[in-house]
Amino acid sequence: MSSPARSWLAARSAGVPASLQTRMETALLEAPAPAGSPVHAELAAAAIACLQAALRIGDDRSAAIHLLAADALITAACEAAADDGLGGVDELMAACAPSRLDALVAEIAPAHPIHGEGDAAE
Repeated sequence: MSSPARSWLAARSAGVPASLQTRMETALLEAPAPAGSPVHAELAAAAIACLQAALRIGDDRSAAIHLLAADALITAACEAAADDGLGGVDELMAACAPSRLDALVAEIAPAHPIHGEGDAAE
């Protein structure tokens, strides 16, 4: 199965470690954006799916690959949005607004220190 985002990412992934590339490709398959979505929306949806996976795992070291993939995918989404001009950037910023990400954390990990519960300095 091919998508514009997978093709876009493949063209720019030289030198990416195989395990990271696999995780990003898997995220694109597992979290598809609606048909006809721009590349940056597909990449952002995959990044958010990776972030969700990392939050579900929690503090275990196995969450690292999901966090790395989320970072790489959101960076790619920013690049793709910039290629689309200001409209693409505006769409991406709305999709990844801090309030949306905060709600995601609250849903998956309600006791996370980002919500003021617990002590992040401990």
